[in-house]
Amino acid sequence: MALQDIVILEDEGKQFGATLAVPASGAGQAVLLLPEVYGVNEDIRGIAAWLAEAGYVVLVPDLFWQQDAGVTFAYADREAAGAAFRALGAFDGYYALVEPALAALKARPEVSGERVALLGIGMGGIIAYRALASGQGDLGAVYYPALLDLALAPQFDAPLLYQVAQNDKIARPGLYDDAKTAFADRPNVEIVLHEGAEHGFASPGRPEYDQAAADRANALTLAFLEKAFERELS
Repeated sequence: MALQDIVILEDEGKQFGATLAVPASGAGQAVLLLPEVYGVNEDIRGIAAWLAEAGYVVLVPDLFWQQDAGVTFAYADREAAGAAFRALGAFDGYYALVEPALAALKARPEVSGERVALLGIGMGGIIAYRALASGQGDLGAVYYPALLDLALAPQFDAPLLYQVAQNDKIARPGLYDDAKTAFADRPNVEIVLHEGAEHGFASPGRPEYDQAAADRANALTLAFLEKAFERELS
């Protein structure tokens, strides 16, 4: 299995690219991986590789392609990443990448089946949630998004796994409890709290990385994907 940098489309001379990961079998069900505000860095590429090793075809859109291809930011450069995110068009600009990325992923010959999962990390989790609520994608898993529009909860029909860091200093205060209330009557939504973990616990390159919490979260994600895709457990 190897990661490939591909071009999804061109716009006014600039290329909208993405990173593609294909399992060794050459085929699999589709996962659109939406990265944190730092771009498609080594941690995100590692997640793509891990999902491909588990049998999925994974596409990761290049978040800052309008600035330049392959732009990433160090975790310590949060302000610079935030400025680039606002230049992208902030939430609406990021959200606009989902539709063409989904179309490109669905068109890949390696993809089996018609359903697509969205997996969002941090800021990508906010975008994945919004996309699923609007009917883009069929199921999703999100890791510690800092904000969620809980007014969308009544229209949430897609299966969703929402993983929360107990000591998340970036998330909106009270988000976890409010989400539990908002989704109390939505059996398709599972909310998991990782005790003692901080925002960013699943990314090895972050100082907040917590291997035990990351291992638990990743195992839950794979089990969720298998169940939601109705795959046989091996």
